[in-house]
Amino acid sequence: MDNLRAAVSHCREGLVDADGESELGLRLCNTLWWFHVLNAHAREVRQDHTALLASTPVRVSWPRFYAVWYQGVATSSAMAEFEETAATFREARRLAVALDDDQAIALADGAYGQLFLWHARLSEAEELNERALTLARRVGARGYRAIFLFNAGWTALGLGDLTRAAELLDQSVAAARGSGSEMQLGMALPCRGIVSPSPSGHCRRASVPSRSGADFRGRPVSGNGVPTARIGQTGAA
Repeated sequence: MDNLRAAVSHCREGLVDADGESELGLRLCNTLWWFHVLNAHAREVRQDHTALLASTPVRVSWPRFYAVWYQGVATSSAMAEFEETAATFREARRLAVALDDDQAIALADGAYGQLFLWHARLSEAEELNERALTLARRVGARGYRAIFLFNAGWTALGLGDLTRAAELLDQSVAAARGSGSEMQLGMALPCRGIVSPSPSGHCRRASVPSRSGADFRGRPVSGNGVPTARIGQTGAA
């Protein structure tokens, strides 16, 4: 790991692949991204990707697409300024369109939709989620379908469409099981649980927190993202 970090540092300093023509620094950053995410190294991800994207010639390429996309995901996870992250995902989509790859376009739309979801801008989130889902179904991207379905279900829940939310979250659970993704299953199952039927046969209405510090009906949330109101309540607030 130390050697890989040193290689990234050498690329940043121009000691290796000085003109960036081989995009070696971007490739290394992309390879290390998941390790950094699992170990909560979001700051390191952002710094490395930002520096290397700035020093590498701008071209339409897979290493650049993923570097821009990973940078956007890391920035959105750190809750940076909305416009900064939105611009990053728009650039990722531009590259995906230029690469003429529907799966890449779906990744860009899905991440951009999640950004709107976290900021409680639900209409925009719903549109982007649907676009990502349509593309994922078209190309058979099973590995990503579960997260797109989860985002769409979470959005429907925030919009108060509980029937639609339950349907989408059931599909997300099935897709996560089908792809063998325990992480995605661990996201979908709890969210599905708060849309479970009440004894009267109706779905319970829940307050779902956004990442902007308020739930989707405007109430403040606690520091760990849990609404200050009880989650399992019935009826509107």
